[in-house]
Amino acid sequence: MLGNGRPVVSPHEHPVPIASLAKVMTAYLVLEHYQLHAGDSGRRFEVDEDDVVDTEARRHEGQSVCRCPRR
Repeated sequence: MLGNGRPVVSPHEHPVPIASLAKVMTAYLVLEHYQLHAGDSGRRFEVDEDDVVDTEARRHEGQSVCRCPRR
C-alpha cells in the first residue's frame, strides 16, 4: 500500500477484489490432500440431494456459494 492507503498495482492496471480467502484455502487444502499427477483426470466428488438443499438454503440466506451454471 502507498502512503495514501491505495493498493500498489502495475501501470495501466486497477486493483480488483480477490476471491474469498476461505475458498482459496479450501481449494489449496483439497489439492494438497488429493494431489494430481501427470495424466490424472482428478478425483471425483459426489453431490447428493442433501448437498443441493444445503446450498440452496445458504444461497437464500445470502451466503457466498458457487455461481456455477446448473446442469
